[in-house]
Amino acid sequence: MLFLAPVFSGEMSIPRTVKVISTQYFDILFCSQNEKTAVLLSQQADELYLKAKRTFDCNHDFRTIVVISPDSDTLSVQYTASPYNRIVIFDAVGRIDTGSYSNGLLDLFYHEIGRAVSQSVRSSTMNFVADKLLGDSFQPIGLLNVPWSFLEGAVYAGDEKSVSALLQDNWNLQLLVQAKLEGKFPSLLQISGAYDIYPVNRMDSIATAAFYAYVQQKWGIQKFGEYWQESGKLNFFKLDTGIFYMVYGQQLKDAWQEFIDIIPLPGQSFENEKSGLFLPVDYDSNYKFIVSTNYGLVWYDELKEEVDISVFYDYQKNRQLLFLANSVTNLTVSPCGRFLVISHVQGGIREKFEQDVVRIYDLKKRRFLSQKYSMRDGAIVILENGHYAVAGNDVSDGFSSLVIYECQELNELLGKTDSVSQLVYTRSFADGITPYNIVALSQNNFASLLCKNNDWYILLSNIQGDGEEKIFTLARKQETLKIRNLRYADYAEVSGKRTDRGSKYCLLFDFVLQNSLSFVRTGWIFLDAKCVPYQTLITATDFYGGMGSGAMFNCNLYYASQKYDYSQLRFVNLNDIPLEDADIYYTDTSFTKRYSRQDSFTAMEQSFTKYSPFKYLRKGSFEFFMPVRSITLEEGLKIEPGLGVVFQSQSDPFDNTHFLISAAKGFIPLDFTTLFNASKKEEQELKAKKIELSKDATFAVQFVNTSTPADITLASVFKFNKAGEYTFNALSDIQFSLPLAMTFRRLVFNFSGEFISSTTYWDTTQTQQYPNLSHWPKFKDSYRRWQAVAAVSYSNIHQYGVSPLKKLGVAAGTKINSFWSWGEWNPFQINAGLYATAEIPFLMPLQNYKGIILSLPSTIHAELFYNNGKAVEAYAQVLFFGMEIQNGFWRLYFPRVALYGGYDIALEYDTATVHLPDLRHPDRFYEVFGHCYLNDSFYCILDFGLTPVIGKFSKYKLESSLRFEKFLRSKEFKLKFDIQITN
Repeated sequence: MLFLAPVFSGEMSIPRTVKVISTQYFDILFCSQNEKTAVLLSQQADELYLKAKRTFDCNHDFRTIVVISPDSDTLSVQYTASPYNRIVIFDAVGRIDTGSYSNGLLDLFYHEIGRAVSQSVRSSTMNFVADKLLGDSFQPIGLLNVPWSFLEGAVYAGDEKSVSALLQDNWNLQLLVQAKLEGKFPSLLQISGAYDIYPVNRMDSIATAAFYAYVQQKWGIQKFGEYWQESGKLNFFKLDTGIFYMVYGQQLKDAWQEFIDIIPLPGQSFENEKSGLFLPVDYDSNYKFIVSTNYGLVWYDELKEEVDISVFYDYQKNRQLLFLANSVTNLTVSPCGRFLVISHVQGGIREKFEQDVVRIYDLKKRRFLSQKYSMRDGAIVILENGHYAVAGNDVSDGFSSLVIYECQELNELLGKTDSVSQLVYTRSFADGITPYNIVALSQNNFASLLCKNNDWYILLSNIQGDGEEKIFTLARKQETLKIRNLRYADYAEVSGKRTDRGSKYCLLFDFVLQNSLSFVRTGWIFLDAKCVPYQTLITATDFYGGMGSGAMFNCNLYYASQKYDYSQLRFVNLNDIPLEDADIYYTDTSFTKRYSRQDSFTAMEQSFTKYSPFKYLRKGSFEFFMPVRSITLEEGLKIEPGLGVVFQSQSDPFDNTHFLISAAKGFIPLDFTTLFNASKKEEQELKAKKIELSKDATFAVQFVNTSTPADITLASVFKFNKAGEYTFNALSDIQFSLPLAMTFRRLVFNFSGEFISSTTYWDTTQTQQYPNLSHWPKFKDSYRRWQAVAAVSYSNIHQYGVSPLKKLGVAAGTKINSFWSWGEWNPFQINAGLYATAEIPFLMPLQNYKGIILSLPSTIHAELFYNNGKAVEAYAQVLFFGMEIQNGFWRLYFPRVALYGGYDIALEYDTATVHLPDLRHPDRFYEVFGHCYLNDSFYCILDFGLTPVIGKFSKYKLESSLRFEKFLRSKEFKLKFDIQITN
C-alpha cells in the first residue's frame, strides 16, 4: 500500500512515493531509492534494539519511527525524542570519518538505537507518566541525572563488544593522549557538556565514551546496567555524582581522575629539535590538507574557515587569504602545480540537504573556474592525449562511482584548444567499497585509496582500462597500516634532483599505529616510470603532535603538528626524519571488479503497510516552565522561563508540519532598564515596554510547514493582564534561502505579514493622542493595523578562530515595509530600509594569551531608514576585553566574559510631527532629513555567560548582558540588563 509524500517534505527535497515496512519495534518509511537500505534495516533493527535493551537494562518496550531519505550526500543517522521517538537517516556513502566502522550505516544506526534506548530508561512510575501524559521526550535520565555529553559517551561505550569504531581506532584516541601531554585534559565539570570551543565536538564524545568503557571494564557491564537504571529515576538530590557514588561506592570525580591517570602515553617521542616553524604560532588556526604548489604552500584553516597561501621563500612567512570556505573535505593540486582542486560540502535548499561539490581555482589568476562538479575527493588527472580531466567519487545515487570528466575550460587555459568537456571514464564499486583520495600519476594513470569494511588498500589503475591493475596494502612489523590522506608528491622535491621529475613518482600518506600508541606519522611510496611501486618508507618514530597532511618541497616535509586545541605549521628536512621500510603486500583485485548498478539489488517480496501521516497527529510531547512569551516578525519565537506549558507535535515523521501550543501565566523577568535624566521620548518608550511586559498571561499557537522549498510559518499570540490590557497578533512568514559559493554564504528571502490589535498604540511618541486602553475594550475599539514585509539578506559572517568572540565577514540586507490602518485599503506608509554589517576579527595583530582575546575584534553596523524614527543609525563597537573562561565551580559553568565599548550615532526625527518616509512620496525623504536631530552616545557592554551543569540543561546558556549608555546631546544615562537563553 502506497502513499504519495507531500512535495518537498522536510526530510526530502522532491516528491516521492513512500512505502512502509513494519517490524515488531519499528516503522521504517522509505522511497524506492532506499529500498535496499530499508530491507537491510528491517532484517536487523529488532535484534539491534534488543541488544541495546540488554546493555542498558531497559525494562519496557517502545516503538520508533525510522525515516530514510536519499536527499543528502552525507551519511547521517540522528535520533530525536521530540515530539516522539524518531530516527532520520540520510542514506549516502560514508565519508572518511566513518571509514573506521566495519559497516557505517548499521553501526551508526545501532548507535542511535542505543541513544534512544539509553535515554528512554525510566522507572515504572516515570514510564507511566511518559506514556500517558508527557510523551516520549520525557526522559529523566537526561533531564536531570546525566549531563548531555555523558549521554553521548554512554551510547558509544554501551557494549564492551560494540563494533563502534570510536574506541577501536587510535586515530580518535590520540586526542586524549595529546590533551594529557599538554596538561589540558578537561575536568569533570568541563566535559559535562558545557565546554563549547574547539575541540568540543570531538573531545566530549571520545573522552566520555572512553570513561564509560573504563567503568564497565573495572566494575562490569551488569553494574553499569544498575547504574543506568538508577539514573532513570527522579533522584532530585543525588543527580549524576550522587547516583554514581550510590552504585559504585566511589566519587565520580575520583573515578574520572583514575581514568585520566591510566591513559597511556607514547613510549618514545622524537624531540622536534630538528624541525622548525614555517609560520609563527597562531592559536586560532588548525591546518588541514597542506599542498605544495608552484606559487607556495596552500592549506585549509579549519578554525578560520579559509584557504590560505604562503610563499616558500618569503622571509616573513606572511599568509595570504585566497578565499573563504568551510566544510572543505580535501585539497589537491594539478600536476602542473597551477590549479587547486577544492572538495567541499554545500547545503542545498535546506542546509541538511548537503551536496558534494568540486571546484577548480586558478592560483595564477586568483579566480575560480566556472565549471563545478557533483563529486567528492576531486583531483586533476592527465589523459592519454595529455589533456587535463577532473576525477572524483560521484555518490549522487547513493553508491560510489569513480568518474572522470575532461575539462575544456581548464585545457584552454593551458593552450589546448582541441579539448571538449565530456565524461571519459566511469567505474562503479560494489556496496561497501569506497574510493578516497584520487591522485594523478603519469599520463593515463592514477592512484586511489580504497576502503572495504575498515580495511584500507591502495589502487593503481589507468583511465583507458588497457593496463594491469594493482591493489596492495602496506604493513609494518606484521601490522597492516590504516592509511589516510593519500596524496601526490613531486619526486624531484623528494630527491632534490630536478632531473628526476617525470622519471619516477611518489605518493605521501598518513597513518597511525593501531597495535601500539603513536601520533600521526608520514609515509612515502616510490613508484618507477611505469607507476609500479618499488619501495615504501615510513616515519620510524613520533614527532610531537604528529605529522599530519604533509607536503614536500625542496627535500623538506611541511606538516601540521596537532596540539590539543590548535595546530602548528612546521617543516623538517627529509634527512632528519628517522625512517624505516614498510612491506608491500599485493592482493586479489577481484573485489574491485567493475560493477553493474543494475545487479546491485533485486527487490524482495516484502509486506508493506499503508503509510498514513494522520496516525501521528496525536503523538506529541509536553514541556513545562519554558512557555512562549511572544512571536513577532522582528524576533521570531521567543521562549522565556515561566509558569506555563508547551505542547509540540508533527503532522508526520517526514517533518512536514510542526505544531505548537503554549499557555502561560507569569514569566521570570529577564529584562531590566533604568533611565537617568531621561528624555521624554525614552520615558514614553520605557513606559510602553513595561505595559507590554505586564501582559504576562499568554496563549500562543504556531504552525511551521516545510512541504515546499520554503518554510511557511503561521502563528498567533494573545497576551493580556488583569487590568484588561491586551495584545493580539497574528502573523505569517514565508522564507527560503539559496546557497552561494561556500556553505556559510546564503541569500535569504522573506515575505511576511502581521496583524496587530492592541490596547497600546504602536507609536510610543503619540501616547497623548492615542492613550493606553484598559478594561477589555472590544477589538473594534483597539488600535489595529496590518503590516507586510518583503526582505532579502546576505551574510557570510562566521567565527574566526577558537573563540566565538572573533568573527569575520559581511552581511547586508534590505526590506520593504507596508502599513495599513484597519479598514483602509491604501497603506499609510510604504518604506524601504537598508542595513550592512562588517565583522573584523582584529585591529591589532596579537595572539590570544591564556584564553584572553587581545586582538580587539570590531563590529561596524549601519542602517538607512530601517526603522521609523531614525533616518540613519550607525555604530562602531570594539571588544576591549574578552576571555574564554571555560571553567566554573560546583554545577555552574562560565563559558566566557566580554567587555565591549562603542559609539552610536543616529539622525532621528519625531514621528508625531514629521511625515513618515514613503516610497510613493520621494520628497518625504528630504523632509525627514530636514527635520532630523543628532543623537549620539558612548556605551559599554558587559556580556557574561552561565551554564547549569545539570542533565540536559548543560546544553543551554544563560547569556546576560549589562549595557551602560551615555547620550552626549541629551545628557541622558541608560542602564539595561537582560538575559537570553540559548541552545
